[in-house]
Amino acid sequence: MARFLEEAKEALDLNDEELRFVAETGIRSFDSLFARLQASPSLARTKPAIRRDRLLDALDGLLSREMRGNLAVVPDMPPPSALMRGPASPHPTPDWPGKDGLPSLAGAPALDLLSGLAKDGWPVRRQGKGTLTCVAFATAAALERFWTPAAPERLSPLSLNAGIRALGPGQAASGGSLLEEADKAMQKTGILRHAEWPDTQPPHAAPPPALLARARRDDLLCWRPGPFAQRWPGIARAAWELLRSGRPVAVSLPYLHDPQLTPDANNWRGADAWTWGTVLTPEEDWVIEPVGHAVCLLGFQPDPTEPVGGFFVFRNSWGLGWASAAPSRLGAPVPRTPAPGYGTLPAAYLDRWASELLAPA
Repeated sequence: MARFLEEAKEALDLNDEELRFVAETGIRSFDSLFARLQASPSLARTKPAIRRDRLLDALDGLLSREMRGNLAVVPDMPPPSALMRGPASPHPTPDWPGKDGLPSLAGAPALDLLSGLAKDGWPVRRQGKGTLTCVAFATAAALERFWTPAAPERLSPLSLNAGIRALGPGQAASGGSLLEEADKAMQKTGILRHAEWPDTQPPHAAPPPALLARARRDDLLCWRPGPFAQRWPGIARAAWELLRSGRPVAVSLPYLHDPQLTPDANNWRGADAWTWGTVLTPEEDWVIEPVGHAVCLLGFQPDPTEPVGGFFVFRNSWGLGWASAAPSRLGAPVPRTPAPGYGTLPAAYLDRWASELLAPA
């Protein structure tokens, strides 16, 4: 990161406040700096010493070919489908995996549950356009990797989604769902193999009872670590501990956006995310949406300059258009996205904003 600070200082003639901003937000490339500034028009009010418009103009000639190409593309982003809702109790449960470790992941070793499968042997899925199924896809990914680690067998997210819908009306007008509901659906109706109920089925169609009789049912571990204003301790630590035990982790996270922008311009929609799979840590004054996205965590990349200690690697359900240029930037510093369809998110974002965590039991 120190190398990029020197490079950016020379190329952009950064002042002290701008250098501090780049360092504190963990920016490691001109692409990421451009994405951060583009997503943050309120910086003109909150940090006027950062010359946002000037920097955006200066960065125009420094962007990667891949990033420049994606700036002209409207992301094909499904609507938000994970609900953000706090639990009844603000206190951790006795089995909370983050209770015995330090909240910070500083010094924690790298973890990798992909083991080379990002490129071969486990094709990335794409939830249907306009479908509210990210919770089911994230849960199915965690189960696929956990149940058949050598060569993950494809499961049917849409059969699990049908079980979630069978629990009753959704908790929001969006029709989104909770990971907690995926846990209940797994116990009640289970999940089918993909060959039995493929992704081509209508998203809210229900498998016939004779087919559901063959579904696999299982208990899952699910936690909802408090309203955003009352966080349980060690959320990122809990995710790391679960990964260390060999359990992939489905997580739901809210979309956040600058108060001067519309909800569509959230921290998952920027060109840097769609190009390289890097999700932005929100600024403190960004608006929290009551809905968001669920993904499956499969690894951890340590980084002492990240506030909580590193970045989590996740599997998305938006097809190969997400992180379309990965892994071209593998020679760059952390975070490194392993392949198209995957991504990275800062541990600080997970620690501050995760709404739910779910893992195979």
